[in-house]
Amino acid sequence: MTIGQRADVGLILNTTVTGHPIEDSPAIEGTFASAPAGRSPDCGRPVAALGGGRLAFSNLAEVAAFTKTDRDVQAIGMPFLVLQDGRVALARAAALSANFPPVFPNARVNVTGFAAAGKPCDVRSYYVTDGGAMENLSLVSALLAIESALGTLPPDAKLRDIDIVLAEASAFDFDYAQDRGVGAAAGQSKERLTGRLTLELLDRLKKKGVAITVHDLSAPRVFRSRGGFGTHWQWPGSIRLENPLVAPVPPEWQRIVAQYSRLDRHWVTIDRPQLFSLWEALYDKDTRICDRAWPNDTAADLTTVSRWICGKNAAGDPVARADPQLDHWARLKANLSAR
Repeated sequence: MTIGQRADVGLILNTTVTGHPIEDSPAIEGTFASAPAGRSPDCGRPVAALGGGRLAFSNLAEVAAFTKTDRDVQAIGMPFLVLQDGRVALARAAALSANFPPVFPNARVNVTGFAAAGKPCDVRSYYVTDGGAMENLSLVSALLAIESALGTLPPDAKLRDIDIVLAEASAFDFDYAQDRGVGAAAGQSKERLTGRLTLELLDRLKKKGVAITVHDLSAPRVFRSRGGFGTHWQWPGSIRLENPLVAPVPPEWQRIVAQYSRLDRHWVTIDRPQLFSLWEALYDKDTRICDRAWPNDTAADLTTVSRWICGKNAAGDPVARADPQLDHWARLKANLSAR
């Protein structure tokens, strides 16, 4: 199966660039005195000057909005190369988009066709890692795709309503720790900056008359914080889930005492079938997870986790606001049912 064979759905499979041809960086192109050994003078070596940009595989017809540069301000920009080669294997493109760092090394992607455009070095090498290393939601790509399509429509075209569903399950840390700034430098600052860019793109589309609604169906924080499930390329046999309603986290000995007393439990360990049951309950179209009665063989652990999601204690009394996923799922169902 290739990307070009999936004409029934638009695909954007993102990767994050870690190394790119020197020709992609105006700031340093032509600044080396001689070519590296074994390379022709007109074919520069890969560099990392613009690491963190994007290379994406797509079957979209319109991608004009993805690229934005200003040669007068060479230090500013987010390079975004979209490959529209329908012969690319879908499985390979998907694997590259999930080339999880630092588990897997950077993957090499050779891009051809530059000679046809009158440019030197017909084959240029890019090195890429997981698309989430740059932006985990990939919402920037989706919004740029919509903007690219708008550019081909006549001014009086009638636009359909657009719903974007975010299915986020990556780790969500909210417990503060003295980390000497590592957390902000390694990911938090990147997410905040990307979030602002996303809001600006959304606002720009809405001003162009697009009725666009974003539905945040991020997995409840019990699955994403303090360990939890997060995102895995393999299913674990069992998962320890911790109470996300307690802040700050008590010392370990207090948690152990509470675990085996009549107080609220601090963690449960569930297996794969139990996890599936919880997820099916989260997205049940008829019954809220807070109103579900679990089978006797799994009732204790699943009831505990569902209470955490619903903001309740062991007695079933509300003690905190329910996880936002519940309201967002209900709103999405109502929104789609009304059409």
